Amino acid sequence: MAHFAEMRSDNNEILRVVVISNNDVDNNGGELSDQAATWVSNNIAEDEIIKAQLGGTYPSIYWKQSSYNHNFRGRFSFVGGTYDSINDVFVEVKPYPSWTLASDHFTWEAPIANPDPNKTEWRTVWNDDLGRWEGTKLADPQPKTQYYHDGSNWILP
Repeated sequence: MAHFAEMRSDNNEILRVVVISNNDVDNNGGELSDQAATWVSNNIAEDEIIKAQLGGTYPSIYWKQSSYNHNFRGRFSFVGGTYDSINDVFVEVKPYPSWTLASDHFTWEAPIANPDPNKTEWRTVWNDDLGRWEGTKLADPQPKTQYYHDGSNWILP
């Protein structure tokens, strides 16, 4: 099965992702072809829910194929994310206002690196209001104990 993302032409926001038969893609130009995207555009109706959410008028849109396995265009497309046409990649939804987009791999990064990026010892979450990582220790007998990271160490408040 092939996946195609529908984007608004004015801001490249992903409105929805649909599944298309591989046969339909192969019979209409093949993977990553403009012909396949045109076929999708001509054969997938406007989504009435999206239309209602946007005040009854469907925006100007275009379609791009997306890879569920991240084989092309950086990553899979998700509703609310965007498509970067210059770099031909899908960009996930920005998780927090303070995060910035890494220009080399097009993923969002916190202002401070996650102190346990593999989440082997801690269940971490970014607190954007306080600008810090907070977490619970996975091996803690009371796993609801909330710590924060001061840049060097985990601190129990």
